[in-house]
Amino acid sequence: MAHSRLPLYEQLTNRLRHEIDSGKLAECQYLPSERELTTEYDASRTTVRMALQSLQKAGYICAEDRRGHRILGRQPEGPAPTICPVALIMPCLYTGLGRPVAAAIHSVLSEAGLDLIAYDTSGPTLAAMISRERDALAAVHTKRIPGLVWWPNTAGPASDVMHHMVADQVAIVTLDHPIRGLSTEHVSIDHVAAGAAAAEHLLAAGRRRIAMVAPPFLNAPMLQRQSGISIAVGRHGAPGDMPDVLHWSSDAGERALLANRLAGPERPYTALICLCDWLAVEVLLALRDIGAAIPDEIAVVGFDASHECEIVRPTLTTVVQPLTAIGAAAAHMVVDRLERRITGPCRSVTLPSELKVQGSSRSPDGG
Repeated sequence: MAHSRLPLYEQLTNRLRHEIDSGKLAECQYLPSERELTTEYDASRTTVRMALQSLQKAGYICAEDRRGHRILGRQPEGPAPTICPVALIMPCLYTGLGRPVAAAIHSVLSEAGLDLIAYDTSGPTLAAMISRERDALAAVHTKRIPGLVWWPNTAGPASDVMHHMVADQVAIVTLDHPIRGLSTEHVSIDHVAAGAAAAEHLLAAGRRRIAMVAPPFLNAPMLQRQSGISIAVGRHGAPGDMPDVLHWSSDAGERALLANRLAGPERPYTALICLCDWLAVEVLLALRDIGAAIPDEIAVVGFDASHECEIVRPTLTTVVQPLTAIGAAAAHMVVDRLERRITGPCRSVTLPSELKVQGSSRSPDGG
């Protein structure tokens, strides 16, 4: 197709509309198959499907099982309908973690003439989150949505649905961590380096007795953060002198017992690195409620820079992910694939994170 600033699917849509309006493609006939359209117009299968969706919503064609797309004839003049060709699937969609990502993706897609449909996979348990994620992926596959930005709840392995979507040339970008056994584009921070930076900050302040606090379930980025923390602590201690891992229970009584031990007379640790912010906020509040002096007696650090970091007192030191940049990079990668600007091997983008030092770990001299 000729060079144009319009997305490729819009170019193909307009060309087919013109051929239907001119009578070249006659009413009640059937359009060529997707494979034939791909060859005739030198377009990807994804581009062809998007164009067919647009024509169907405009009333030019209708899909008939096993027979293809029947031409309904010329339609009244009007703007081409809006379609929703890109999906976003992620947990915490309506929180401080998800909102910047979704806003950045929507902005990039709008500039490209595309829409966004979002699925929130948050849930009370990991099993519930995985179930919602499975349903969302099935919906994207059933609706034949040609682009997907996906923040997975686990690292895999990939499901049959995902393999089918890759085979169907769906433009997929994963966020935060890739999926085992699945070749897709990917955007994330270096979680190992982020964990090391959090530990180095505490070690530089003279805090040597550091423990990690983990939620009831761990995902791949949390394990990478754990690795980075252990590497940093190992550089400053004897071989094998790794930080303890404390598991924060979902049971209120068990949480209270752990908080009392942490703030008790023995003071086993001078700093806690929590593997995510919601966990860090819970730990900080539990310690504060039993009278622990934060950060003088014990420092607390989290990950992800959630909205709660600024509300809790003292404010929470946290590793900041560039969420807007992550969303924008992922959206550009999807558009590149849909527009066939990029057709080679899948790309992986690693963006820098930043440790935001606040009241929960700041030393008396402000460091």
